[in-house]
Amino acid sequence: MLIYTFNTAHGVSKQIKIELLDKPWVKQWTSYLVKLHQRVPNLGFTLGHTNWFGMVHTDTNQDMLAKILESFVFFDTYFPELEYKQYVEIATELHENPRGMVQHHLNIFHRCFTTLASTWYSKANIPETTTREKVFYHMHVINEMVHKLEATTYKTAPRRLAAKNNNFFAIYSDNINSAYYKNKDKSWDMHGHEYFDNSHVFDCLVDEYQYDVWLNDDILGKDMIKAWLDGDKLDNDDITGNMLVTTSLMLDIEHTFAEVMSNEDFIKEYKTLNKKLNRFPIGNVVNKSDIDWSVDLDSHKKTKVDPRVTKIELDGVVLWDNIC
Repeated sequence: MLIYTFNTAHGVSKQIKIELLDKPWVKQWTSYLVKLHQRVPNLGFTLGHTNWFGMVHTDTNQDMLAKILESFVFFDTYFPELEYKQYVEIATELHENPRGMVQHHLNIFHRCFTTLASTWYSKANIPETTTREKVFYHMHVINEMVHKLEATTYKTAPRRLAAKNNNFFAIYSDNINSAYYKNKDKSWDMHGHEYFDNSHVFDCLVDEYQYDVWLNDDILGKDMIKAWLDGDKLDNDDITGNMLVTTSLMLDIEHTFAEVMSNEDFIKEYKTLNKKLNRFPIGNVVNKSDIDWSVDLDSHKKTKVDPRVTKIELDGVVLWDNIC
């Protein structure tokens, strides 16, 4: 049993109790939690409420496209071998006419980020004319702006609009890679990241998928479910399952993931692929009726305070306690 004790944005203490699956990836994941607690005993966790229609923000599309354009110009200037001039041209046209932006453009832009991430995180040489910090900055600007712009394109996304359910909830850990946690965790390779054993397989054609709790899609690519909803091509190399072990969970109380996995069009396309879904389920919430999901896991409307986890227990052993 995995138990998250949390304070709602209104200061009420509640618990989310999760019955864990007996699966090899769950065993690796719980082992990771124990190791991470030993190294970062003061890691913070936030709860949240989201849906299929993107993040809420106040930036204008033109301003966000200007930032993407600036980053594409950076890579075209310092890494001409990447041949980003075509993306500079697309971003320039969209910056001049933001109304012409559709999800296909954002799929292309996001693929630029995933290609950059897989290239520059581990092995690329940085020219003397720039710095690794600038490379990472512009790389993540592309990713962040794409996800913000999707708040516009998702409003007219046919597959998202057709979904019967679109709400889900999440438990997010603070960024382990932030300077604050790096200074407290100097002993672990990859700054706390760990890859899943590549023998783990989850195939929605043969495995049960009616579950409440799933690993978050913290991957250097795009999750297959999200990609299908985006109208993206599922055979792209950067569309994968959970490769990195993550502390963050998706609480899919309405079974929105299951709705996609049972969709005939999704199944038809999935069967053509030479890869498995590998979006790993973790278990089920056993006390769903104890929680007012849309209220308890939402931010306070006036104070903007988020609900925060105060304690995490795994099989009767307290991992994190008195955290805020």
